Amino acid sequence: MESKAIMPTGTRAAVGEKAATSADRLVVADGDVHVARLLTHHLHRVGYLAASVASHTASMEHLRQHGPVALVLLDHDLPGSNVVETVRQLTTEKGL
Repeated sequence: MESKAIMPTGTRAAVGEKAATSADRLVVADGDVHVARLLTHHLHRVGYLAASVASHTASMEHLRQHGPVALVLLDHDLPGSNVVETVRQLTTEKGL
């Protein structure tokens, strides 16, 4: 079962500090939803727009839909792929 990206509310853009850029945006890709939510919550608290996804497929779909980000935090046991395949796809696909 694929999970959807979880976007926190109250981001920089939402509170008017500045519009979010790719330098402000991160993706947390972790098969453990609790770990992903915890990391996303703390990244949000320090001012980043962070999305969490629970699989390789969801991470790629999120990046294709929302464009480039500053950082992708990958779980080494991410469901749907191994981390080497995911990194290879992230670095070779244009627009990510």
